[in-house]
Amino acid sequence: MTTPEPEARRPPTVIGLGNTYAHDDGVGPAVAAALGADAPEGIRVIELDGEPARVIEAWAGTPLTIVIDASRSGTEPGTVRRLEGADLAEGGVLAAAGRRSSSHALGVAEALELGRALGRLPARLVVFAVEGHDASPGPGLSASVAAAVPELVVAVRHDLRAVEARRIEVSGVVQGVGFRPFVWRLAARLGISGWVRNDDGGVEIHAEGPFHAIEAFCRALAAEAPPLAEVHGVLDVPVERTAEPGFTVAPSRSVAATVAGLARNT
Repeated sequence: MTTPEPEARRPPTVIGLGNTYAHDDGVGPAVAAALGADAPEGIRVIELDGEPARVIEAWAGTPLTIVIDASRSGTEPGTVRRLEGADLAEGGVLAAAGRRSSSHALGVAEALELGRALGRLPARLVVFAVEGHDASPGPGLSASVAAAVPELVVAVRHDLRAVEARRIEVSGVVQGVGFRPFVWRLAARLGISGWVRNDDGGVEIHAEGPFHAIEAFCRALAAEAPPLAEVHGVLDVPVERTAEPGFTVAPSRSVAATVAGLARNT
């Protein structure tokens, strides 16, 4: 019987919403273009017009989606608001604003409402709403909105590079096939610190690094595994950081030995 391939992990995604031929409505695509030229490894950067079905298809199942969209809330043109969590929940800031929150007919609020109803949301969503000044037909951003683009690029990169730690369990045929040396080389390539060791269920990894690098690391564990390895699953959960430098291949851990050790200490 053939073992099914693990489901491909969707990459973190940055979406620039808007229309480049409607002046300030093009701020989302402008940020996407500026970021796309130097996006961190493993990040997908796209431009969309705000049609909810396309937005939902782009963000569904991603670990993180960052959306940049022009807004019309009545604040000073060029003002940037970062919305996450409660701001995006039902009854939050974005829902209360409704269509007024976007400079085009349909935007993030409608996509979020529909995606919530369909169960097709990213694991984490961040929205950068940029107050526009002129959404009339024509190319180019107004001066105040154009001045906000570099700030937005820095803010998006900050979210993508926030340092975190995860415990990763890899199941399948991953022992005696060169998997731990492969993990060590992968960690070195992506700037990940931590350790890897065998356990009774497969391979256990403690990984610390920027969000985008951790995500690229998790995807590559299956996609770039050694030829003799068969990865059946990659599960990861957030854990506390240790901030210890370097990445090591740790001694194997046997569950039976761990239980025996606990028994001796009780």
